[in-house]
Amino acid sequence: MASGSAIAPDLVALVAGTAHYPKSNGKLDELHAVESEVAVVANVLATEYAARLLDDGGIDRDSASLLQAILNVLGEEAQSEGQLSPLVVYLSGHGLEGVGDYYICTSDTDPSPVWLPRSSMPMKQLAEILGHGNGREIVVVIDACQSEIGIEHIASFSLENRISGRRVGTVWGIAATSRVEEAGQLEFATAFADALRKPQVRRSQPYLQIAELIDQINRDRDNELACAIPGTSIRGISKVFQNPFYSGRLPLVPERALRLFGGRRQARRDLLQFARAEGADQQAVVVVSGGSGSGKSMMLSVLKNDLDEAGTANVVIDARGRGAKDLTTELFDELGIVRPPLPSDRIVALQDCPDEIVVLVDAPESMEEDDRDLFIADVLLPLAQRPGRLKLVLGSATVPDLLRDLAQEIDLDSEAYFVPDDLIDLAVKVLTAEGSGLTGKDGAEVRRLARWVGVQSGRSFRTADDLASWRARDPLTKEEDMPILVERIALRLKALNLNPDRTMGLLAPLAFAEGPGIPDFGLWLDVAKQSAGMDYTSEELVALLDALDTDLVTEAYAEPEQACWRMASDELVAELRRGRHLELMHAAFTDALLAAVPQLPSGTRQWELATEYTRRHLAIHAAKAGRLTGLLDDPGFLLITDISRTKRALYLEDSRASHPAESPSRSTLVRRLLEALAPADRADEVDRAGQLAYLAHVAGLDSLASRADKLPASWRTVWAAQADAPRATRLADHVVGNAELLVIGGYDGSVSFHRLGGETTAFDKRMSGMVTGLAVGRVDGRDVVLAGDFDGDVRLYDFGDLSARDIATNCGSVIGCAIVDGRLLVGTMTGWALYSTADEIELEVDTGEPQFSVFATGTIGSEPVVVLGGPSAVWSLRTGRSMALPAVEPGRGYWPTAITMCSSSGEIVVGYQNGEVLAFTGDGQRRRLAGHEGNKVSAVLLAGAGPTRQLLSAGHDGRVRRTPLGADAPPAAAMDVAEHLDDLVIGSSGWLAIAASGRGGAVLEWREGQML
Repeated sequence: MASGSAIAPDLVALVAGTAHYPKSNGKLDELHAVESEVAVVANVLATEYAARLLDDGGIDRDSASLLQAILNVLGEEAQSEGQLSPLVVYLSGHGLEGVGDYYICTSDTDPSPVWLPRSSMPMKQLAEILGHGNGREIVVVIDACQSEIGIEHIASFSLENRISGRRVGTVWGIAATSRVEEAGQLEFATAFADALRKPQVRRSQPYLQIAELIDQINRDRDNELACAIPGTSIRGISKVFQNPFYSGRLPLVPERALRLFGGRRQARRDLLQFARAEGADQQAVVVVSGGSGSGKSMMLSVLKNDLDEAGTANVVIDARGRGAKDLTTELFDELGIVRPPLPSDRIVALQDCPDEIVVLVDAPESMEEDDRDLFIADVLLPLAQRPGRLKLVLGSATVPDLLRDLAQEIDLDSEAYFVPDDLIDLAVKVLTAEGSGLTGKDGAEVRRLARWVGVQSGRSFRTADDLASWRARDPLTKEEDMPILVERIALRLKALNLNPDRTMGLLAPLAFAEGPGIPDFGLWLDVAKQSAGMDYTSEELVALLDALDTDLVTEAYAEPEQACWRMASDELVAELRRGRHLELMHAAFTDALLAAVPQLPSGTRQWELATEYTRRHLAIHAAKAGRLTGLLDDPGFLLITDISRTKRALYLEDSRASHPAESPSRSTLVRRLLEALAPADRADEVDRAGQLAYLAHVAGLDSLASRADKLPASWRTVWAAQADAPRATRLADHVVGNAELLVIGGYDGSVSFHRLGGETTAFDKRMSGMVTGLAVGRVDGRDVVLAGDFDGDVRLYDFGDLSARDIATNCGSVIGCAIVDGRLLVGTMTGWALYSTADEIELEVDTGEPQFSVFATGTIGSEPVVVLGGPSAVWSLRTGRSMALPAVEPGRGYWPTAITMCSSSGEIVVGYQNGEVLAFTGDGQRRRLAGHEGNKVSAVLLAGAGPTRQLLSAGHDGRVRRTPLGADAPPAAAMDVAEHLDDLVIGSSGWLAIAASGRGGAVLEWREGQML
């Protein structure tokens, strides 16, 4: 393919290489007129650039020769049979830009997905080009593609065009590597052409036939060829499922159908979209992956992108089944996901997840029987006992089998599994469209889906009319339907022994649909009374309902997204939204919940005794009743309320204003406060009190801060930087005279110091890069700051006259600084150097290669040492020689990110990128001290001595953790501070300084038992 003339005529090759598409596609008009000449449509859209693609590395010559061999065989076949040549779409696995409106992989070495919107791609033009050869066979060749990603995306693109009627032709998918000798290429090309020529292959499941063909080639010649599309029928059913997820709500359908709309990767992405469709503020998503390792990185990358955008609280991966070992620890660390194996107690430990928990099961058909039993016992059943909604999303054709196993496990009828309402809508579309006329395998799939849907209503839908007519009924006028449905669902939920809050939430809207007189109201009341938060008497409930118009009670409890709202008629919904019935009802609920909170004789509410229902729902009820304002003034309420629901309530409060300018500014401030506090959802109440005080202070809510600060908090704010201060990357403490100073190195290269109780002073001369090393001490009788930056510059600042002088430039990226006996010590990524006060190097170790990431100093016996975290570690500060002490190596494949040393014991404590904190002893042993749940450890400190010794560690999980090391040390504890932390330092008088992301820093004093 060195030039256009080398390619057989009447063929159009589409080549996607590593470069980007040009902004102007001026050659497209020429392509539209192509009849019997060669054109190469690529990142540069012109035939004459084919040679440049080869020279620039867009495709290699092996790839070109393989393509040429295939084109020649196909061209010769077409000419001999007097047919139109097939239209060949060729994609190089080196890069797949431009193939579709999907998440795609742009490099073999970088698995990160890139979102390529349709508007930036020549998709429309590409479709027109493919449609130009009307009636031609379409041959898709994927070269050098090591996974299923490329072939499935181009296949899904082709299928989308096929369904929409933009072109006619058969889509073929082949994947091969370019590492095949020339003879093998020709054999492969010939075999491929033979497959195209066989009529039976054209008529029935071509992917399976070609897969068998390639497997045979592999067995015969040991070539690296692979078929990338799994066998699946694309006839008939493709017309049935034309619109399900393009409407924005993907129903739970067998994966066989999902594959037709974007392949497995797209299906997983759309499953996630469905999982988020209910609009929960925050979710916990438990992903159970039972499939093979192929394409796993794509699934996890899509997970991270989608869930990060949604602000999801927790993402937990539980890898089971075949291919689980392929999930490397490096990938999980990159994505910030908890690594497998995941014990069941970690599932149960998902604390207080707001709104809902989503269990997304990927390819459960690949689970072994034992794994499926463990999945039910370790994941589903523990989560079913927790508060909040539980949503089960399964991407597989074996969903009924898995649910049947679950039903048997909990002693339910084999048909007693719950299917969302979305599936009813889907089944109506299926059975009222062409689906009812399907035969064979596709028809059986649709009929099984219809029977599955029928389970929810307790009916057996045999025809499309049965299902459509039932779904179209108004539940308020067909009294014989709703009570039966409510009773069946209620009995099943009761048998599941779910959390009472959830049970009531599911039953209440259904029971209310027929008013308090329906037979199952008593059943609802029994379930409601089991809830710890609903300690009403039956008389109180009846009185509450009687106070309302019983004809308008349908939505007495339900949120708009709950099931009953979708069942209610448009007229009823409109009436409810027009009247004040809902406001009266929510006011009644608010009064009842407030009355249930115990009060002291002084009138102060004892919020810590509030029930779980009150914590989760009071804010919403109060907002809908227009009474949230008073609650916001009570810091005790903010300490116990469900944060995500309260944020939603604040939006409701603001929306009540008739004009945006009338929206309560204080409400907005409190919302920001709660958003900052959100990472602390799982903290205990004592810690939350302190956080509330600190965050209220930062937000400028002085009245709230002063009230909250009087609460029994474990720490309080002594000083906090301004919200617009540069991010602090390094901290140090020093005493000058009687003044305690906090020295701050910034992300912007600034170096400043703050006098506690006084002002902040910045040195005039900034570092050229981010401050990565900071030390304070006395040199030649003067108090100084030694600072180094990422660019390799080192500077000495004087506290007295604020002057600065350069010590070194371009010495290599600095990873730490220290002042030892009046001399200056600098650690870099390649080694370390000891400078005299005359700025001369006394000792230097330079390995010549960047291999170190953390730096510390200390003593072992009487020997001063320097410790560099990396492949090898400890040197003498007197001689510069490496010492026979424990090597601080990357633990389990992760680089060290924080380090400190205990001079009394000789232990070296190291924090790692994967969240682990390990201690290395002089005899070569190591032990685990703490962990930050997979989040990078940014700082470690040792405090106390002997029996009171303890470890403080800070991580990118935003937590400071205390780990007792001595017998008399305080117990383990943790406090949430910010989204992530960069550094810690202990002041001379016992305060703890924290460099928090998004703020310049804060000095916090630990109270209630003295942390330090």
